[in-house]
Amino acid sequence: MKFTISISRGIGFYFGLGLCLLSCSEPNFKKYNELSELRVLALKADLPEVTAGATVTITPIVSDIVNSGALTFTANACLDPGVAFGARPTCEGSLSKQILATDQAITTLSAANSFTGAANSFSLVIPSAGVIFSGRSAIEQNNGISYLICFILNSADGRSVSTFRRIVVSTQAVKNTNPVVAGILVDGASFTFPFAKTVQLSANLTLGAESYQLQKADGSFIARTESLLTTWFLSDGSAKIYRTLGLESMEYVSAGLAPTGRKAYLIAITRDGRGGLDFKIEISP
Repeated sequence: MKFTISISRGIGFYFGLGLCLLSCSEPNFKKYNELSELRVLALKADLPEVTAGATVTITPIVSDIVNSGALTFTANACLDPGVAFGARPTCEGSLSKQILATDQAITTLSAANSFTGAANSFSLVIPSAGVIFSGRSAIEQNNGISYLICFILNSADGRSVSTFRRIVVSTQAVKNTNPVVAGILVDGASFTFPFAKTVQLSANLTLGAESYQLQKADGSFIARTESLLTTWFLSDGSAKIYRTLGLESMEYVSAGLAPTGRKAYLIAITRDGRGGLDFKIEISP
């Protein structure tokens, strides 16, 4: 998720994360990372930073293990109303609102995979430079302007959750790309779903942190390097920590037996702090 130097290029993300880390207790972390109820885990953009006028494809990563009915989604996009400065993340009432999907059925997920995984992708067209850069300085354009995407996930039994993400639109010659999570490692080796074991899990990152530059108000540049943060989501078992940096590992205590009537899931979602992300979903046999 993307959050002038530019909040949209990372500062807002880590500021918000810091507030979360300070205000959330360990029990809240556990509830957040447990896969059970209706959840939107991430909205992955194939292009997290783009040129004005580009087409972007979004893939939602969702979960609803307790669900017994179909899922649908609604998605809109608009010029960012100023989310980084406290504005509500909504496109309702915006003259720039772009309707992307309305009550669209999710056909990629069903009870067979516990309604957990990658949902149907959808695409949007970023406004032209004359629209999205209107009134913005050359420095703001270089560092990036945010474009807002709002996503609502609905279940057949009336439950609903919503989330948002932002795409950075910039004039930078070299754009941010997504990290690549090639897989989840178990004790440093190829993945085999563990049961009745205590193991170390880590993300196998084959495309890691990127270096980039932010432009200051005086026109000079500051060099920066991303920090990759992986969040772990579990349907079964437990873990001492739920976020790891880079190639760090975390201890996972698996369930003693496979669950009855469904599969077990381990999901790693790695973010670069600038809107880039990738994911890996492992499912028990």
